[in-house]
Amino acid sequence: MFKLVNNLKYLWNKFKGSREQFWDNLEEELILNNVSVETTGKILKEIKEHCYKNNINNIEEIKNLLKEKLKNILMEGSFEKLDTRKKKPYIILIA
Repeated sequence: MFKLVNNLKYLWNKFKGSREQFWDNLEEELILNNVSVETTGKILKEIKEHCYKNNINNIEEIKNLLKEKLKNILMEGSFEKLDTRKKKPYIILIA
């Protein structure tokens, strides 16, 4: 997931002329990073709607939205914080 977030700027610059290709490639990256197709669709729908509604055209804002959405999904239904410092390596699968 860390690699995905870091690659956002690369994807943004690569598809500067076509935002639709950016979104398509972001979808592919999420799925390749073990986020389910259903969850990927939900995340992208919410982020795209927010970006278009608020006229967001800044990769840092999109990156922060993506991080927030992923964090919220991981914390859903959880009463305690996710602590990855105790055991390494730590693998998270978002279904």
